[in-house]
Amino acid sequence: MEKKEYEWIKQTRQILLDQCSELNEDEFTKEFEFGFQSIRDSLVHIAGCYHAWLGSFVLSETSSPLLKKEVVKNMQVDDIQRYFKQ
Repeated sequence: MEKKEYEWIKQTRQILLDQCSELNEDEFTKEFEFGFQSIRDSLVHIAGCYHAWLGSFVLSETSSPLLKKEVVKNMQVDDIQRYFKQ
């Protein structure tokens, strides 16, 4: 992947996170009957996949990228944004 493409990925991800930060707590954590249950849980899943892919395939450093359910339940958009940047 080219650096330019990766910058585009980070920019679009930031737009998504900025929009999600406008949601209230009920909207952010509302459970649906499909996918990863809520917007929050879906974002954490995406960040976990990002860590697994980078850590496993690019850096060969990741052993356990997934967060425990108890941690996910307390995450806000800012926490997810920091998780992406780790």
